[in-house]
Amino acid sequence: MGVLTEDMTRLRQQVSAWRDARMALRKDLARGLKDLRKSVSRMRSGFRKAQTAMAEQTQTAGGAFVSDVRASVLALQQNVAGMRGEFSADIEAARQAWLGGAADPSPGPPPHAGRSQAHSPPRRARKGTGRGRRKS
Repeated sequence: MGVLTEDMTRLRQQVSAWRDARMALRKDLARGLKDLRKSVSRMRSGFRKAQTAMAEQTQTAGGAFVSDVRASVLALQQNVAGMRGEFSADIEAARQAWLGGAADPSPGPPPHAGRSQAHSPPRRARKGTGRGRRKS
């Protein structure tokens, strides 16, 4: 055999080895891709489970928080209502003392009740025709 034949034989063996290596690499890449897909699928499933658990915890904590806020607001409303009643009674007692009468032990009118007609200013009569138009 000549040098050319030996070179051609060696070249053919190298090409065949490279082809075998390329085919093995493709198989490894396909296997790695399959494993990666499984891993990502498991990771996403874990994320979904964790998100569901966090949502349940948040909902439970939020419900408890809202319940506590409602209870606090109700307690404040009751406290303020009591203070308003006491303040109203104090104002009524001061009014009675100022007018010279005996203090009535019953609480006075609630603070949101308006003044009586005797304390309101007189209404003024309208000028003109009452419709807001001027006669020409």
